[in-house]
Amino acid sequence: GLAQRADAIIIAADNLMMENPDVVVASAESARKPVFACDATSVEKGAVAGVSVNYRDVGKAAGTLAVRVLQGEAPDTLPVAVLSSGGIVVNKRAACTSRVVLDSAFMARVARTIDSGFVCPVRP
Repeated sequence: GLAQRADAIIIAADNLMMENPDVVVASAESARKPVFACDATSVEKGAVAGVSVNYRDVGKAAGTLAVRVLQGEAPDTLPVAVLSSGGIVVNKRAACTSRVVLDSAFMARVARTIDSGFVCPVRP
């Protein structure tokens, strides 16, 4: 029902949605609505695009902060860790199916493309 009432669907950082992107994508496809995500796996499963992080880097940053706490620093004095790894991931086939136009300025910022050789047979 959500796909019928929304302009687009976002798979947020929610375990239930991130574990079932194919269900979300299938519902959205039948309504011809685009799906966007916060992880690369959902893009691989059919979301149009998402911003992914490198989870290995997340683990390293968490470990570094944990060591600082174990060495006596107060957790409330530690800075928020901001990661610059990862980037935008795009699924060209899903963009075509959802009629989302991926212009060249946007594509220049993309870190990884799924179905990179896919050419949309019709103009979205």
